[in-house]
Amino acid sequence: MKKIMSACLMWTILVSSVVAAGEKSKISQSDMEIIYKLIGLEKRQDGYIAQECENEKVDPIVEMVDLNRDGVNEVFVLVNSNTGCYGFSGGNLILLVKDEKGQYNKNFDFSAGGYKILKTRNKGFPDVEIGGPGFCFPVWRWNGDKYEYYKKICENEKAI
Repeated sequence: MKKIMSACLMWTILVSSVVAAGEKSKISQSDMEIIYKLIGLEKRQDGYIAQECENEKVDPIVEMVDLNRDGVNEVFVLVNSNTGCYGFSGGNLILLVKDEKGQYNKNFDFSAGGYKILKTRNKGFPDVEIGGPGFCFPVWRWNGDKYEYYKKICENEKAI
């Protein structure tokens, strides 16, 4: 029971401390519309719905962060759902990165409860720990073109 409570506390801390490093920027309405359309959200009178969740209402959290400190913001979108659409994690995490033409592209897109930007870096970008239920969390690392799975970090263990 103690391990379960500890894991729940860690997950809550991870979700509540979504951005631990980097500069957050304000998001323009036009950028929001582009981002929501790209990830499949549709605006309705009472909020947003996700097409992939059979048109269920979702609560998106969008944060623009300059991960590699080049003056161009990357975009994290955490889409929360109370309907179970995204499984036990409760949400879906998407990272959008602008290409050389200035267009947003999905870098990753999967079920997650949150993320944490780590102090470790590779090729100019910080590692990103992905939050969710359980005792182990995957860490994604920039390979020069995109983020990819790097390792996992488990509670009370060294990084694996």
